[in-house]
Amino acid sequence: MLRLTCASISAQQQVSPSLRFTDLAAGDTVTVRTVFDGLSMRSRFLRFHAGRSMLPLRMQQRLADVRPGSHEAHVAVLDDRPVGIVRWIRYAEEPQNAELAIEVIDAVQAGGIGRQLAARAARSAMAAGVQWFLAYIDESNADLRAWALSYGATIDRRDRGLLRLPVPALLAAVDGPISDRHLHRCT
Repeated sequence: MLRLTCASISAQQQVSPSLRFTDLAAGDTVTVRTVFDGLSMRSRFLRFHAGRSMLPLRMQQRLADVRPGSHEAHVAVLDDRPVGIVRWIRYAEEPQNAELAIEVIDAVQAGGIGRQLAARAARSAMAAGVQWFLAYIDESNADLRAWALSYGATIDRRDRGLLRLPVPALLAAVDGPISDRHLHRCT
Protein backbone atom coordinates (compact mmCIF):
# COMPACT_ATOMS: atom_id res chain seq x y z
CA MET A 1 0.00 0.00 0.00
CA LEU A 2 1.03 3.60 -0.47
CA ARG A 3 2.24 5.78 2.41
CA LEU A 4 2.28 9.47 3.26
CA THR A 5 4.71 11.57 5.28
CA CYS A 6 4.32 14.97 6.89
CA ALA A 7 6.09 17.42 9.25
CA SER A 8 4.99 20.73 10.78
CA ILE A 9 6.08 24.09 9.36
CA SER A 10 5.67 27.73 10.28
CA ALA A 11 2.94 29.98 8.90
CA GLN A 12 5.49 32.44 7.46
CA GLN A 13 6.57 30.13 4.64
CA GLN A 14 4.87 30.80 1.31
CA VAL A 15 4.33 28.88 -1.93
CA SER A 16 6.22 30.37 -4.89
CA PRO A 17 4.14 32.31 -7.43
CA SER A 18 5.83 30.22 -10.19
CA LEU A 19 4.15 27.08 -8.86
CA ARG A 20 1.59 25.52 -11.19
CA PHE A 21 -0.41 22.30 -11.24
CA THR A 22 -1.15 19.85 -14.01
CA ASP A 23 -2.54 16.36 -14.37
CA LEU A 24 -0.08 13.49 -14.67
CA ALA A 25 -0.19 12.13 -18.23
CA ALA A 26 -0.90 8.43 -18.57
CA GLY A 27 2.40 6.54 -18.67
CA ASP A 28 4.52 9.52 -17.54
CA THR A 29 7.13 7.59 -15.57
CA VAL A 30 9.68 10.41 -15.97
CA THR A 31 7.65 12.68 -13.66
CA VAL A 32 7.07 9.85 -11.19
CA ARG A 33 10.82 9.10 -11.12
CA THR A 34 11.80 12.79 -10.88
CA VAL A 35 9.67 13.30 -7.78
CA PHE A 36 10.91 10.02 -6.25
CA ASP A 37 14.52 11.09 -6.86
CA GLY A 38 13.87 14.29 -4.89
CA LEU A 39 12.82 12.38 -1.76
CA SER A 40 15.31 11.66 1.02
CA MET A 41 15.71 8.08 2.25
CA ARG A 42 13.58 8.97 5.30
CA SER A 43 10.82 10.41 3.10
CA ARG A 44 11.01 7.36 0.85
CA PHE A 45 10.65 5.06 3.83
CA LEU A 46 7.67 6.93 5.22
CA ARG A 47 6.01 7.21 1.79
CA PHE A 48 6.66 3.71 0.40
CA HIS A 49 7.18 1.92 3.72
CA ALA A 50 10.60 0.83 2.51
CA GLY A 51 13.94 2.62 2.24
CA ARG A 52 14.18 2.27 -1.52
CA SER A 53 17.24 3.64 -3.29
CA MET A 54 15.38 3.32 -6.60
CA LEU A 55 11.81 2.92 -7.75
CA PRO A 56 11.41 -0.27 -9.79
CA LEU A 57 10.17 0.24 -13.36
CA ARG A 58 7.07 -1.88 -12.75
CA MET A 59 6.09 0.37 -9.80
CA GLN A 60 6.76 3.51 -11.85
CA GLN A 61 4.46 2.17 -14.55
CA ARG A 62 1.76 1.30 -12.01
CA LEU A 63 1.97 4.76 -10.43
CA ALA A 64 1.73 6.37 -13.90
CA ASP A 65 -1.21 4.21 -15.00
CA VAL A 66 -3.75 7.02 -14.66
CA ARG A 67 -7.34 6.49 -15.76
CA PRO A 68 -10.01 9.20 -15.31
CA GLY A 69 -12.40 8.45 -12.47
CA SER A 70 -10.34 5.49 -11.30
CA HIS A 71 -6.70 6.50 -10.84
CA GLU A 72 -6.05 10.22 -10.99
CA ALA A 73 -2.82 12.05 -10.29
CA HIS A 74 -1.95 15.74 -10.14
CA VAL A 75 1.54 17.21 -10.32
CA ALA A 76 2.98 20.33 -8.70
CA VAL A 77 5.49 22.00 -11.04
CA LEU A 78 7.92 24.66 -9.84
CA ASP A 79 10.18 26.42 -12.36
CA ASP A 80 9.27 23.77 -14.97
CA ARG A 81 10.34 20.92 -12.65
CA PRO A 82 7.93 18.43 -11.04
CA VAL A 83 8.19 18.80 -7.26
CA GLY A 84 5.17 16.88 -6.00
CA ILE A 85 2.48 14.39 -6.91
CA VAL A 86 -0.84 13.51 -5.35
CA ARG A 87 -2.79 10.52 -6.52
CA TRP A 88 -5.91 8.68 -5.60
CA ILE A 89 -6.78 5.20 -6.75
CA ARG A 90 -10.37 4.04 -6.46
CA TYR A 91 -11.11 0.63 -4.96
CA ALA A 92 -13.07 -1.35 -7.57
CA GLU A 93 -14.93 -3.35 -4.90
CA GLU A 94 -15.74 -0.21 -2.85
CA PRO A 95 -16.06 2.63 -5.40
CA GLN A 96 -16.87 5.21 -2.70
CA ASN A 97 -13.31 4.69 -1.36
CA ALA A 98 -9.95 5.63 -2.87
CA GLU A 99 -6.43 5.31 -1.58
CA LEU A 100 -4.64 8.68 -1.26
CA ALA A 101 -0.90 9.32 -1.59
CA ILE A 102 1.00 12.61 -1.52
CA GLU A 103 4.70 13.18 -2.10
CA VAL A 104 6.62 16.46 -2.19
CA ILE A 105 10.36 16.55 -2.80
CA ASP A 106 12.42 17.41 0.26
CA ALA A 107 13.96 20.56 -1.27
CA VAL A 108 10.59 22.36 -1.40
CA GLN A 109 8.80 20.90 1.59
CA ALA A 110 7.36 23.33 4.10
CA GLY A 111 5.75 25.68 1.59
CA GLY A 112 2.15 24.46 1.44
CA ILE A 113 2.54 22.40 -1.75
CA GLY A 114 1.24 19.23 -0.06
CA ARG A 115 -1.84 21.12 1.11
CA GLN A 116 -2.56 22.40 -2.40
CA LEU A 117 -2.06 18.93 -3.84
CA ALA A 118 -4.50 17.51 -1.25
CA ALA A 119 -7.07 20.10 -2.32
CA ARG A 120 -6.68 19.14 -6.00
CA ALA A 121 -7.09 15.46 -5.16
CA ALA A 122 -10.17 16.14 -3.05
CA ARG A 123 -11.76 18.20 -5.84
CA SER A 124 -11.18 15.58 -8.54
CA ALA A 125 -12.23 12.72 -6.25
CA MET A 126 -15.48 14.47 -5.27
CA ALA A 127 -16.24 15.11 -8.94
CA ALA A 128 -15.80 11.36 -9.55
CA GLY A 129 -18.06 10.43 -6.62
CA VAL A 130 -15.38 9.33 -4.15
CA GLN A 131 -16.57 9.83 -0.57
CA TRP A 132 -13.60 8.58 1.47
CA PHE A 133 -9.82 8.67 1.13
CA LEU A 134 -7.95 5.82 2.77
CA ALA A 135 -4.35 6.57 3.68
CA TYR A 136 -1.72 4.35 5.24
CA ILE A 137 0.26 6.62 7.54
CA ASP A 138 3.12 5.14 9.52
CA GLU A 139 2.37 5.27 13.24
CA SER A 140 5.75 6.94 13.87
CA ASN A 141 4.66 9.88 11.70
CA ALA A 142 2.82 11.79 14.42
CA ASP A 143 2.69 15.09 12.49
CA LEU A 144 0.91 13.66 9.47
CA ARG A 145 -1.43 11.59 11.60
CA ALA A 146 -2.35 14.72 13.58
CA TRP A 147 -2.86 16.62 10.29
CA ALA A 148 -5.19 13.93 8.94
CA LEU A 149 -7.10 13.61 12.22
CA SER A 150 -7.57 17.40 12.34
CA TYR A 151 -9.36 17.12 8.98
CA GLY A 152 -11.81 14.53 10.30
CA ALA A 153 -9.90 11.31 9.64
CA THR A 154 -10.61 8.29 11.81
CA ILE A 155 -8.25 5.42 12.63
CA ASP A 156 -9.32 2.01 11.35
CA ARG A 157 -10.14 -0.36 14.23
CA ARG A 158 -8.44 -3.35 12.59
CA ASP A 159 -5.37 -1.56 11.21
CA ARG A 160 -4.04 1.39 13.24
CA GLY A 161 -1.88 2.50 10.29
CA LEU A 162 -4.96 3.05 8.12
CA LEU A 163 -6.83 6.35 8.35
CA ARG A 164 -10.15 7.16 6.67
CA LEU A 165 -10.57 10.79 5.60
CA PRO A 166 -14.00 12.09 4.49
CA VAL A 167 -13.34 13.77 1.14
CA PRO A 168 -15.92 16.59 1.60
CA ALA A 169 -14.49 17.52 5.01
CA LEU A 170 -10.93 17.43 3.69
CA LEU A 171 -11.88 19.63 0.75
CA ALA A 172 -13.65 22.16 3.00
CA ALA A 173 -10.64 22.28 5.31
CA VAL A 174 -7.88 22.57 2.70
CA ASP A 175 -9.80 25.07 0.58
CA GLY A 176 -10.36 27.26 3.65
CA PRO A 177 -7.95 29.78 5.16
CA ILE A 178 -4.56 28.48 6.26
CA SER A 179 -4.12 28.33 10.02
CA ASP A 180 -1.13 27.31 12.14
CA ARG A 181 -3.13 24.22 13.15
CA HIS A 182 -3.41 22.99 9.57
CA LEU A 183 -0.19 24.24 7.99
CA HIS A 184 2.07 21.22 7.42
CA ARG A 185 4.45 19.85 4.87
CA CYS A 186 3.62 16.52 3.30
CA THR A 187 5.51 14.21 0.99
